[in-house]
Amino acid sequence: MPRPRFPNAWPCCSTPRAEESYSQYDLAVAQDRITITIDPEVLEELRARVPHGELSAYVVEALRRRLQRDPVMDMLDELDQRFGPTADDSQREAKQWLDDLTNDWPT
Repeated sequence: MPRPRFPNAWPCCSTPRAEESYSQYDLAVAQDRITITIDPEVLEELRARVPHGELSAYVVEALRRRLQRDPVMDMLDELDQRFGPTADDSQREAKQWLDDLTNDWPT
């Protein structure tokens, strides 16, 4: 039986509110268990930051965000190869625009 495709719970330009969690969503769908290797310092910081029982949901959220970001970065790399790198002043302007846009996003 093929695995179900998971919808993106958060579009690339939104950030979940702190009180929202993937855990309720994750409990309703089939999941696979994997083993990963993680630096002890990173694990210590995760355990200090993430409530007990929410570590998997936190990691899934981080992976989903990275999977949304990577294709955009690939496209930007391709544009750099095709048209050359972006001028420094254009990069600063774009960064300022993005910072202004995301300053009001919940964390």
